[in-house]
Amino acid sequence: ALPILENISIFTEDEDVTLESVFQSIYKKENGGKVNVNLSDNAAMKQYFAEILPNYDKERVYVSNMKKVYVWYNLLVEHDLIDLEPKKEEEEKK
Repeated sequence: ALPILENISIFTEDEDVTLESVFQSIYKKENGGKVNVNLSDNAAMKQYFAEILPNYDKERVYVSNMKKVYVWYNLLVEHDLIDLEPKKEEEEKK
């Protein structure tokens, strides 16, 4: 995990969610691959965001925020700068 991600969160209708948690949702959805959404299609970006974070605050999370999340995630995955594999749970089971 990247320590900087702990300081960034996304508004939801309940408690805010860390950016790392959002990245983990994307990681699961894409099986570790990059986000595949048209970054010039606002409706597609909103639909994708609703799939990874259904309770996001639709009044405070703008399309520009979503686009940054997608771009940042893809950069981190592309350059192998983030590890989102759920290792903690597996280690605890052992």
